Amino acid sequence: MTLGGTNTWLLSHGTGSYVVIDPGPLMHEQQIMSLTYGRISGIFLTHRHGDHSACAAALAAQSQAPVFASDPQFASDAKTILADEQIFNLDDLSLRVVATPGHTSDSVAFLATATDQIALFTGDTILGEGSSIITFPDGDLGAYLQSLDRLESVVRAQDRKVPLLPGHGATHADSLPLISKYRAHRLARLDEIRKAISQGASDALSVVNLVYKDVPDALRSAAMMTVEAQLAYLNENA
Repeated sequence: MTLGGTNTWLLSHGTGSYVVIDPGPLMHEQQIMSLTYGRISGIFLTHRHGDHSACAAALAAQSQAPVFASDPQFASDAKTILADEQIFNLDDLSLRVVATPGHTSDSVAFLATATDQIALFTGDTILGEGSSIITFPDGDLGAYLQSLDRLESVVRAQDRKVPLLPGHGATHADSLPLISKYRAHRLARLDEIRKAISQGASDALSVVNLVYKDVPDALRSAAMMTVEAQLAYLNENA
């Protein structure tokens, strides 16, 4: 489910300090400390899931850097709880928080700019390959679709191509085509589920058996969560 593993992003600024986005599993801690020489100004989480956050507390303790997160349980204190449209200016680096609930309720993206560089860090809202899951009941498909619209609006406002750097998988030179692809995929899945229901599917398991029949066994639980979210969305918008 993590493709090739979690992407941990290190953004240098000023005279050699670093922002860490999604420190990832515990195995990343010492490598991050080595690559940054322990000069970490802030640890930023796109969401609470352990494959993105597990080493955050240990890394913070070792580097004395604060953890910034939407979920108060992961933030270092009340002052480091992320808010939508919050902007962090660190020397030549600017980091803008974009709330993107849907994959999880606490998901955010980060729009980073530095001199003539720009990038969008999307966590698990948009992956480098495949599709993201909606972690029902915490995740919400309606919110997810709105988050895709929000990201598209943010990117279009930049009036230039914005590279997409995901939580898993490959980077993409332009965010807009991938955002459009994700929206089209979700809407197509909703059509498939409507069809499955018309054919007699009455619960999430029967929908998965019809719509996600080619999904490997290891991903069936993820498919079940996403289907539950899609059924809830259809019920709410009937």
